[in-house]
Amino acid sequence: THGMDCSGLIYRLASGVGIALPSGTAATQSNPANWTIPPEWQLQMKLITDGSTESGDILAWPGHIGIAESGGSGTNAISSTGQPGDCTKNIGPTRGPRSLPVSAFGTPTARLRLVSTLSGTFDMPLRCAGQTTDAATLRFVINNDTGGPFTATGSGTDYDGTPLCFTLDGNYDQTSNTVSATLALCDNTRKDFFSEKLLADDTGYFALTKTVDNGGCLAEARLIRIQAPIQTQSSSAAPQTAQPTSLLGPRFGGPPIK
Repeated sequence: THGMDCSGLIYRLASGVGIALPSGTAATQSNPANWTIPPEWQLQMKLITDGSTESGDILAWPGHIGIAESGGSGTNAISSTGQPGDCTKNIGPTRGPRSLPVSAFGTPTARLRLVSTLSGTFDMPLRCAGQTTDAATLRFVINNDTGGPFTATGSGTDYDGTPLCFTLDGNYDQTSNTVSATLALCDNTRKDFFSEKLLADDTGYFALTKTVDNGGCLAEARLIRIQAPIQTQSSSAAPQTAQPTSLLGPRFGGPPIK
């Protein structure tokens, strides 16, 4: 360990989890094209150009490379200082693997981040919080390679039996791997916002935040990537839709009718 330089540390850590990476210099390892990640992980290494830092990012400087311990300002980087094979000089508190402030090395010249490769068509089932059936489903497409804005529309049935119509205006940020969007009733009497990271084919239900409140229920949604072509999916895979319930129940269209 004492004879390991920074690029050797990154190489061993990557190899230990099944990632193929050259054991060469920091410059070689800071090139995302040199990281070979098992395809079943649905991850790829991307060069981050917005200056942000998240925990786990690979940070590189001329002749040095490390792993960010946390995000934001004041973060530390785990790296190794020393020369391979020079064990005598490398034994000591200032050599070998350790954690140091990023500021000790200056501004990184490259930042790499593992992001998911969940491009494709997504369904967004929508329901009132606490309900077990969905009131509507919207469908949209995300491209991991380009990111950017998307729009969608959807319809359904409110819990009192009235028809629902929704619009979705969103953006996919490939750097943060985050979908952010505003969901609105078509008449704009209600709007909800969400921002959700895409870390799996199914996010599970998450809460939306009202930005225009018509007195209706709190909302939940989930994002599900459609794996098979739409026409080959079985009916059992289709989201459940709401059935009319008591007029005292929750509604998207406003407060319960009494």
